Amino acid sequence: MASAEQSVGLLGELLVTGALVRLGFTVLTPILPESYDMFVISKKGRASRLQVKSTQKPVKHRAATRYSFTAKRGNGANNYSKQHADFLVFVALDNGSCWIIPTAPNLPLRFNIPPDSTQSKYYRYTEAWGQLE
Repeated sequence: MASAEQSVGLLGELLVTGALVRLGFTVLTPILPESYDMFVISKKGRASRLQVKSTQKPVKHRAATRYSFTAKRGNGANNYSKQHADFLVFVALDNGSCWIIPTAPNLPLRFNIPPDSTQSKYYRYTEAWGQLE
């Protein structure tokens, strides 16, 4: 039986898969363990590796409410780079919002995104599926 954490992750992956299929992408999941959750091919033939991170709902921390995503690989303190995945996809399960963030050197290990993401530096990544074309 899957743990609660694994179930949250699987729900996020299913939500992302559904969104991508509706947009016309081909979505493949690795059979063997990989550093990414899915391999995506656009209608134009561009391939991308996605790592999906999910959370159930925003949490209140001090005076701010935010979605909090941990973007580290495994149990260590290593972040994702282009070597591991092309994009991180953060999923808020309570409302289905997704943020698609390209991997880059020195990405933070934790992303905090307010529910009203128009006030966030990550706003431009909200539902930014076009980056995968």
